[in-house]
Amino acid sequence: TDINITLGDIAEEEEDSTQLNWIVKLHHGGIENCRIGLNMPNDTMSADLSIGKLRLRKGEINLAEEKYGIEAFALSNTAVKYDAGFESRKDAPLNHLEFNNINLACSNIGYSPDSTKLDIDRFTIVQPGGIRITNTSASLFADKSHLDVKRFTVNSKNGSYINLHTQIPWNALLTDGIESLKADLAVGLNKKDFKALLTEQQFEALDIFDDNLLNSTFAVEGNMSFMDIDTIEISIPSIADLHAKGYAKNL
Repeated sequence: TDINITLGDIAEEEEDSTQLNWIVKLHHGGIENCRIGLNMPNDTMSADLSIGKLRLRKGEINLAEEKYGIEAFALSNTAVKYDAGFESRKDAPLNHLEFNNINLACSNIGYSPDSTKLDIDRFTIVQPGGIRITNTSASLFADKSHLDVKRFTVNSKNGSYINLHTQIPWNALLTDGIESLKADLAVGLNKKDFKALLTEQQFEALDIFDDNLLNSTFAVEGNMSFMDIDTIEISIPSIADLHAKGYAKNL
């Protein structure tokens, strides 16, 4: 199935503001071998989405209460292309992006005015000549009182990684907040993952660094009044190593 969408001038806003109070329930659904093309001639931008297979299980939309939920969502063998429309330039690689082999599996998806939740069981993506994400896992929950990231893990084929665990009461972000946030973060970067996002000259400028650009670990606990810095470790191979521990206090 091919669907092409062209967007031109902005349509006039309709005056009818009648609210729809529908409840839509979907037991299961799917799409296979579908391509969606988007063109915006006035802005020169175009995008292309090719879906190999998409599956949904137990979805519900409650327009009256603004609640949305899906028990399981899976996307496989999918590709995305984006073109800003400008004449191809070697010094502007971000004007032309392409991602292939996109595979995504999510569960426990929900949104309401009071809370949001999402579990990412698997996510992979390949940028030709650049980053290749081989593993992603996450469990997120947020409501009016706090954000809880039970896990957020990303790994690339070249060795880049992100591991995050945090609990953030929104009160801890206020200057007079009394609750405390806690965060543990580990980040590693390999320069090969950025090759397709940089010009040839920019990438060559990174030759002074090892392929493993950075390895770092952070662990903090506190709020905007007082933050205990349990761990700061930053390693840039062949350049520098930093180890620190202390605190930050708002005077």
